[in-house]
Amino acid sequence: MKRTDLYAFLKPHAEEVRADLGEVLFREGDPGDCFYYVVSGQLRAFTRSSDNQVQTLGYLFPGDHCGEGALITGKTHRATVRAVDPSTLLKIPQSGFRALASEHRELIAYLRDQVHDIAYRNFTKFLQLDIVNLQEGMQLFFQGLERKVIAADQKVILKGDTTKDLYLVGRGTLRLSTSGQPAKMHAASDFFSSRSKG
Repeated sequence: MKRTDLYAFLKPHAEEVRADLGEVLFREGDPGDCFYYVVSGQLRAFTRSSDNQVQTLGYLFPGDHCGEGALITGKTHRATVRAVDPSTLLKIPQSGFRALASEHRELIAYLRDQVHDIAYRNFTKFLQLDIVNLQEGMQLFFQGLERKVIAADQKVILKGDTTKDLYLVGRGTLRLSTSGQPAKMHAASDFFSSRSKG
């Protein structure tokens, strides 16, 4: 399945909906109930810390999607997604998404790959890189990656470290512990460094 095929594939099974400026699709901690595909507009994904500070995780543009993580894992949403422009989306309820995923296993593989593409685009924003062509940018970026396997209970970064290394999680989960703050989890497609704030 290709990115350009996804809209045509999803449309017969979806309801087209509008999200007005400021409208929330779902909130951090909500159970997953729908999958969304962005047809037009722009949305922001963000979390709130225990002291109510907002951290932007990234932006969703036409061709991007959201909501599948909670549907696939059965866990709650890890972020809030809100429209920052009037947006049009394809919306598929949980039952419809699961039926599609069961009949078309390649859909899940494709969505997982696309999550990494979305994460990469936001990763370059985090690095303050001016990369317009995603494919070329990904090639340059991944050429410089070094694969590391982290054992259970192994520490990656300690408080006070000044390393400039950046990490992109490919599989598994990592626990972020900060004194006096609730623990957070980094999962596949998340990225962080010693200067990350959560």
